[in-house]
Amino acid sequence: MRMKCEVPVWEKATLTLEEAAAYSNVGVNRLREISDAENCNFVLWVGKNYAKAPDYDIL
Repeated sequence: MRMKCEVPVWEKATLTLEEAAAYSNVGVNRLREISDAENCNFVLWVGKNYAKAPDYDIL
């Protein structure tokens, strides 16, 4: 059986919306609104999925 290795949020290069919301105390809906903006420069697309890089200077 493989043990699940969890990396602490503060050591990750990218965060999911849920992780970013928990880490920054900003709601998932607000983060989605910010990241869906056309001038957003911190979204990493991987196929149809995407990840958010921790760039909180705009909040």
